[in-house]
Amino acid sequence: MLNLLPKDYKNEIRREYLRRFSIVLLIILSLVDVFVFVAIFPSYILISSRKKIAEETKQLIQNSSKAKDRNIILTNVKDLENRLKVVAMIPGDKPTDYIDKALLLKSKGICFKNISYTKKSDTVKEVSLEGSAYSRFSLINFSKEVKASSWSTSSDIPLSNLASEKNINFFINLTASSTSR
Repeated sequence: MLNLLPKDYKNEIRREYLRRFSIVLLIILSLVDVFVFVAIFPSYILISSRKKIAEETKQLIQNSSKAKDRNIILTNVKDLENRLKVVAMIPGDKPTDYIDKALLLKSKGICFKNISYTKKSDTVKEVSLEGSAYSRFSLINFSKEVKASSWSTSSDIPLSNLASEKNINFFINLTASSTSR
């Protein structure tokens, strides 16, 4: 086969071919970019809305009353701890000794809501326990343990506390003397 085209013309044809090939390639890549953008855009909108919801939820949790309540509870616990340290420095009978003994009597199914200590005289102390029992059986067992305890000289356990079968609220007074400690 004979080469009838001059060299300059051949080079110009090659350049034109490369130019057209580049244009077609760029058009195809542009179409792929548009297709990918159209395919990914709804996902982007969905993810950005979920991110916004997550940030709002995080903000609500941080500002919620539970977080504030938690801080109040922590403050109260620290205050109580400081008060107990002061009480621990008092010489003689300490309220914490009696409260600890009352807590040791706690059995399964018993939950204390309030524990108070009263010093009636130098020798007579009273610990009042307020709480709830899961069942009548757990309250009866607890009252038996209270009556069997060696440090309590008397205990008032009202029979009206046993009227319900479950979730029974109770109030018990334990009287102890310094000699029975």
